[in-house]
Amino acid sequence: MSALPPAARPEDVLARAVGDAVQVLDGQLRRAGAADVPNEPGLYAIWADGAVTEQLGIGSQGRAAPIYIGKAERSLRDRDLRAHFGVDGAKVRSGSSTLRRSLSALLADELELRPVPRGKTASDASKGFSLHPEDEGRLSTWMQDRLELATWALPVGLGIRLGDVESRVIRHWDPPLNIVHAPTSRTALRAARAALRFRAHDTIP
Repeated sequence: MSALPPAARPEDVLARAVGDAVQVLDGQLRRAGAADVPNEPGLYAIWADGAVTEQLGIGSQGRAAPIYIGKAERSLRDRDLRAHFGVDGAKVRSGSSTLRRSLSALLADELELRPVPRGKTASDASKGFSLHPEDEGRLSTWMQDRLELATWALPVGLGIRLGDVESRVIRHWDPPLNIVHAPTSRTALRAARAALRFRAHDTIP
């Protein structure tokens, strides 16, 4: 866990935490199955190389870059490895993962992913979508094979909100799969997610 020196003002503490998080998330990449992901709260960055960003239609950036920043309020290990990547046989539901829903929307045709509604009636369209259980594993395998992970554990006793660190790190990198706190438009991603959501709810009688 990173150790930060004390600072007099909360804003200074927050700024130092953001700087530390950016530095750590930029230099400690690992595959999703790595066992050393902290069982602590903190931030995570999902990284992809230029070939993957081109496959997703979010630009060819040439070098590896973070495509999504998120926070785990309790356990980075549970949130990243299990809820997002489905490692160690964990049962995943894309309906509970913003990252997986965005990837599903961008890879639906290529991976033949079938969306299913989270709600039970046509009026529940606002509840979003998940994936057919048989397709969740296909998305997990794609993620495990192509994406890398970096984590930053929140130092104890700083007296700052993890969400405040997250929002500033998102604004620093502007990852293409982040919607909330993103400083630039996500029109295409929002449209792709909406299209898959409506496809899912078209299956409700």
